[in-house]
Amino acid sequence: MFGGEGPWIRGVGTVRPGLLIAGTNPVNTDAVATAVMGFNPCADRGTCPFERCDNTLVLAESRGLGSCKLSNIEIVGIPLNEAKFDFRSLRGDQRASTVAGIHGLS
Repeated sequence: MFGGEGPWIRGVGTVRPGLLIAGTNPVNTDAVATAVMGFNPCADRGTCPFERCDNTLVLAESRGLGSCKLSNIEIVGIPLNEAKFDFRSLRGDQRASTVAGIHGLS
């Protein structure tokens, strides 16, 4: 999904990046997923995608629960740069038609 947490959010849509991300530490796994989506997992509040909220990955790291720094995380499988699925391009007003046109969604 992009644009919100669920179908009750106006402008939300679906995508099919064709990728499964798994890990044993949820903070590390979310940091990798955030990077795959084209975002900085260590971004400050007020920067994309944390424009209106705290970065919970940074907060979790500060409590010793994992890392938001990709250099501290072992990533196996396809390289991160090959796994990227740019969610930033889906954040504009025409994101639904863009996704449908590029990714063949109905």
